[in-house]
Amino acid sequence: ENLSALSAALEEKMARRQASFRRISFGVEHPQQRFRPSRDYQIPPLSVQVPQGWTLTTDGEQLAGEDNYLAVVHLDGNAMGKRVQAIYQECQGDWDKCVNTLQDFSRAINRDFAAAYDAMTADLVQALERTGYPAAKAGGKKVLPVRKVVGAGDDVCFIAAGSLGLECAVRFLEHLARQKGLDGNGYAACAGVVLIHKKYPFRQAYDLSEELCSNAKKFGAALDPDSSVSALDWHIEFGQLKGALSQIRADYRTEDGGRMELRPLVVLPGRAKDYPLERSYGFFREVSRYLAQERQALPRSKVKQLRTAFRQGELETRLALRQTEAGELLWAGVERRFPDYTRRALAGEAPARDAFVTDNSDPEKPVRRCLYFDAIELIDHMTFWREEER
Repeated sequence: ENLSALSAALEEKMARRQASFRRISFGVEHPQQRFRPSRDYQIPPLSVQVPQGWTLTTDGEQLAGEDNYLAVVHLDGNAMGKRVQAIYQECQGDWDKCVNTLQDFSRAINRDFAAAYDAMTADLVQALERTGYPAAKAGGKKVLPVRKVVGAGDDVCFIAAGSLGLECAVRFLEHLARQKGLDGNGYAACAGVVLIHKKYPFRQAYDLSEELCSNAKKFGAALDPDSSVSALDWHIEFGQLKGALSQIRADYRTEDGGRMELRPLVVLPGRAKDYPLERSYGFFREVSRYLAQERQALPRSKVKQLRTAFRQGELETRLALRQTEAGELLWAGVERRFPDYTRRALAGEAPARDAFVTDNSDPEKPVRRCLYFDAIELIDHMTFWREEER
């Protein structure tokens, strides 16, 4: 009972969303007045495996390399509280057993989430070496363009070069899903990713990444109450310092009452059965790859015109697609949305292709969403380093 009360109190405190970071200096004080940790205080080193020939850095410029952006990625496990409650039920008042099981459970979470991060890093290094990624150099070694900042059980934060961030987050979630916890069950988690300029305040980016992760969790929970869905939400910050995510997303409303963004997106559906396939990371990735391949045929002037049309609404979008001769865009990702599209097309029953689709994930508030804005917004900020999986 005491453990349950303590957990409830901690949940209440966490719900206040108090920042995890504190400002320790304004940068103008006398050097002697700045914060100095005591001799007894030591920051425990993060357990990170550094591949041979590579090195870590705390310098954002080196980490980003030739990229102008950094990605702050926050990940959090789903339904960990339910697992703890299951341990309480299993122990049935046996205090020693409960303590030992909780400790083993915590160590297993640390181990499994760290293993997922190391596996993601290994995949990234293999891809970068294969493609000749222009990494910065330090001490005769290549600088690894990803750095773990927080590794506390199921609470993980890392920084990556901006164009690598989304794929790193997805790869982490995929590796995590392959792990088995102490209770024999797999893991699901959600991620929030913020793309920022290298000089952007890290604390503000971290807070926003937490909020994006929380938004992805709400989206996943709406699809499956058991929280088995691994979802992803992100935001690219173009320099305007704004407040909460709700204020930021207010700018994504179209003039005719729709929405420009599809995110959050489903990375791994878990036990969710009925969800719109266009709100999957697979669809977004397919459209993004199409745009990357067709970049020469779709110059910036046309992309800019389409973005303006998306904001104005569906009618203007249809006109813009016709004027820019970019109607081929509607074919991007069509087989991800409709796995049986070819069969239906041969039967003369092909579903209509449009730039907007009705999203019924919230039956009480159906909304029209643009299928292509997310990919166009990130057209210059995505590197597809993961192997294509079929």
